[in-house]
Amino acid sequence: PDAGGSTFDVSIIETGKGRNGEGLVEVMATDGRRKGLGGVDFDREIARYLVNHQVNQWRAIGMDLDISADKFAMERVLESAEEAKRALSGKNDTRVYLSGIKRDQDGIDQNMDVALDLKTLGAITTRLTDQIAAICRRAVEKAKERDPKFSMSDIQDVVLVGGMTRSPVVRDAIRSVFGKEPRKDVNPEEAVAMGAAIKAALVSGRMTGVHVRDIISKNIAVETIHDVASVIFPYGTTYPAEKTVTLRNVEDGQEALSLAILEGDSARASECEALARHDHIVSEPGPAKASGLKVTWKLDESGRLSVEAADGFSFKGAA
Repeated sequence: PDAGGSTFDVSIIETGKGRNGEGLVEVMATDGRRKGLGGVDFDREIARYLVNHQVNQWRAIGMDLDISADKFAMERVLESAEEAKRALSGKNDTRVYLSGIKRDQDGIDQNMDVALDLKTLGAITTRLTDQIAAICRRAVEKAKERDPKFSMSDIQDVVLVGGMTRSPVVRDAIRSVFGKEPRKDVNPEEAVAMGAAIKAALVSGRMTGVHVRDIISKNIAVETIHDVASVIFPYGTTYPAEKTVTLRNVEDGQEALSLAILEGDSARASECEALARHDHIVSEPGPAKASGLKVTWKLDESGRLSVEAADGFSFKGAA
């Protein structure tokens, strides 16, 4: 599992020897979220709790004060929320104290003073940790789909990557799924840098003797009529990969062809993430199926997606 600043990903990886005797690292399954489930999201939940708790404290003594609309004050609270989160990665409780966070109706500065412990952190971030656990379970189910003989007992090590995995609430969520204590001898931040360096060395040819079979975690698709996401590269596609398709007009006299590059698991285009959109103007509109736009889709050695259309349009992103 990899919990970063704004993302969460999990991959189930098998290591061993390939047919030629070289080391083989194969991704069996992967799942995750690119936004809404990283460290900054935990900070926001903590900040929301701190503000609500302090406002209730003020109300209890007859002061009707709020700081949620004060941009400067909320920046201070968010910074303190992150500091509190880090502190609770190494101890059971901490305290958030911010002097002069709000001036009351008499012109007197009021302070924020809120105690926070691990139990409370777990309660206020349940929405996030539940999603982390759900993603881990989905990855296991995907691994079972690929290999029906696969079971949870086949997982020998749980390696955590990314600074957010230092948090006990994240570790607990992951442990609840895999039933194993995550390894503590791997530095979460160093693992990210080491993985990137190894990948770069493999792609550039500076490292040999190891072969990596990696896969994409979401379908790559194109939007077609009736809100259909027509899959170009399905989830689990091993990269590098390349495919060329031709988009055609569906109506007589159609003046433009719409190219929408999608990423997601849904069969409905509207429920997928649109990575890019492009309208190709048809120079000579004709009968249905008469006009076409040739589009080439590529996943390079790093899993980076690029799309090039015959009319000169191009897109480069991440898969």
